[in-house]
Amino acid sequence: MSILGTFYIPHPPIMIPQIGRGDEVKLQKTIEAYKQVVDKIAELKPDTIVVISNKAPRYSDYIQTFSKVRLSGNLSKYGAKEIDFTADFDIKYSKKIREIAERTNYTCGGTARSDFREIDYGTIIPLYYITKRYVECNLVSVGLSDLPECEHAKMGEIIAQAADELDRKVVCIASCDLSENPSNKDFTNAYAMLEGVNGSKVDFTESLINFEDPFNVGYAVGSLSDTEFVKTTRKKLEVDNSAEAENNAKTFETLLAAKKVVADKKLPTDQCVKLAQLAVETFIQTNDILLPNKVLDETSELLNERRPVFVTLYKNGNLRGCIGATSAIQKTVADEIIGNAVSAATRDVRFMPITSAELREIEYQIDILNDPTDVKNIDELDCSQYGLIMEKDNKKSIILPNLAGVETVDMQLLILRKQLGITEDDKDFTLKKFTVETHK
Repeated sequence: MSILGTFYIPHPPIMIPQIGRGDEVKLQKTIEAYKQVVDKIAELKPDTIVVISNKAPRYSDYIQTFSKVRLSGNLSKYGAKEIDFTADFDIKYSKKIREIAERTNYTCGGTARSDFREIDYGTIIPLYYITKRYVECNLVSVGLSDLPECEHAKMGEIIAQAADELDRKVVCIASCDLSENPSNKDFTNAYAMLEGVNGSKVDFTESLINFEDPFNVGYAVGSLSDTEFVKTTRKKLEVDNSAEAENNAKTFETLLAAKKVVADKKLPTDQCVKLAQLAVETFIQTNDILLPNKVLDETSELLNERRPVFVTLYKNGNLRGCIGATSAIQKTVADEIIGNAVSAATRDVRFMPITSAELREIEYQIDILNDPTDVKNIDELDCSQYGLIMEKDNKKSIILPNLAGVETVDMQLLILRKQLGITEDDKDFTLKKFTVETHK
């Protein structure tokens, strides 16, 4: 097995005696748990250690992997210049990561961007402890990004695949603290990457060895790859029998729950929503148009039907973009979804284009229109069931059914008239109703 272990550890500079100058005792349990992880790594004897650090150079839309032979760094900014490291990097491994990313059309990570100039302190602090017990390995340094968790998980899968193809014995570490700001997703993104490396999802509480929160910044130590190691280490540190530790664990869960409200942006199971989400993310991150056959099976109805589609985007429950048409324009429903999703994200004139930093917060609704029929009597309408198309002088206005804030048919008609620029007294128009197949 190429991946020997996956761990997460914090990197507070105060843990280093030369910096803490006695205050490191405030993190005694964290340091003890840290040393247990280091002992485990020494026992595993990896060829390469991959360090995922939220203090490494980062891009909003790209997960960078370092690709030079050797690099140095120190802790002089914390008054400990004497703590200096020069590390040899596993260039073959970094190149293999890039090769697999290119081979699998993964454009969100690799070694394509500018390289690191020095080892960041989020990597140095783990090395400070690891090299006291184990030095016979090379390093691969990986940053984080503002991309969704699913992209970090995919990068983790590539890291694991590279280890397999090179037959490298690898330990992967996420060096990251837990900010109490729920919008800071560094830890959950790093954890998602570890899950990708690990090859399976692991509940936070099952992986946690120890958590402390002495300075309103959470410090968590844990392992995704070895639940038995987690259990024995917790027992050794007497974590399970401590009221303080129990309270800390609850704080850990609360912090993560707040982050996961937004951060847990996994790909949806609904094929229409999945297609729209991937289309938007692909375009914003790469400027490329998603090909539907990369997502859908060739037998999918979405590739074999032609119907009009509306794609609506929401952010925090508020409208963020909506584009569609009353008749089909593209060859297939899948093409309609992709085209309208990208347009809703970037060309709705009511809004600024969506940025990569917003992607994790976007919710998608896809409405596939059924054939419209003439309205014979206003009384037959229901604003929650029927959308309406009003036409006059070859101009059309449309409103979808069941829109938030539109509670009556009269409100639907008022909106349609305003879109066409006609008054309430004007009766010279045609009106059709339609139903939709909604996916969200």
